[in-house]
Amino acid sequence: MPGAGKSTFGRQLADVLKYDFADLDDVIEARTGKRIPELFKVSEEYFREEETAALQEVMAGEKPLIIASGGGTPCFNDNMNVIRKHAISVFLDPPMTILIHRTEQESHRPLLQGKDVTQRLAELYAERESYYQQAHIRLKEATPSAQKVIDLIDSIRN
Repeated sequence: MPGAGKSTFGRQLADVLKYDFADLDDVIEARTGKRIPELFKVSEEYFREEETAALQEVMAGEKPLIIASGGGTPCFNDNMNVIRKHAISVFLDPPMTILIHRTEQESHRPLLQGKDVTQRLAELYAERESYYQQAHIRLKEATPSAQKVIDLIDSIRN
């Protein structure tokens, strides 16, 4: 979800594990030469195509990598199946109050622009929850610890 802390936590986890880190939005912007809001202005479908291409690109690498995907990434173009097949997925699921607090003052989230943030986040969660539930790991904390995730990943691998 927007505001769940994917980029922040992903960087922290990558630092602890000594893995490379990729924020999928940054990859998309580098690939297209356009900011995410500009891509959405073309159409959400266009953005989702670019997002899927970027996901496939970063997942094709050989080195261990932590990826912070966009909140909608698993919900389009069979991306969740690709993620589950090639990676261990983590669903950051903090309380809705945290998501609202983190996103209500931001201007860079096209799916929240010009809308009641509380209502729109609730709608997005309802639309996406079935995809998110497919993640290997679900974390309900507002600020999960990297060590907890490492322990959960180790338990999945063993």
